[in-house]
Amino acid sequence: MKVTLLTFGDIQDDIKDEIQKMIPTEEERYEKEIQRIIGNTTAEEEEEEDGIKTVYIDPTKYYKEVEFFFRIENVKGMYLSPLKWQENPIMVILLNDKEYNCKFDKDNYIKISEHLNNY
Repeated sequence: MKVTLLTFGDIQDDIKDEIQKMIPTEEERYEKEIQRIIGNTTAEEEEEEDGIKTVYIDPTKYYKEVEFFFRIENVKGMYLSPLKWQENPIMVILLNDKEYNCKFDKDNYIKISEHLNNY
């Protein structure tokens, strides 16, 4: 059987660039400090500046598609992930005790479901 596997390539530089975009530049920090000194910021804004910021990276946007072949007899389970990729659910297949994220394909989903129901 053939499915489209969703996998990661070399994404270190992409993630580093995304994080760098979230960090204010020296110029932006300087401008915020000037605004704080002259009193153009509120206490809430100052508190927000001092708070710990959470960085969230959406890993699904870095997926790459790869054709993946396997024997349907080796599938031990399958479910739809709550995560989405390109507005479609991600089909997770349990194969040889490992989970594989795959692009949802209705025909493959039905075939694998029928196999598992007969298993």
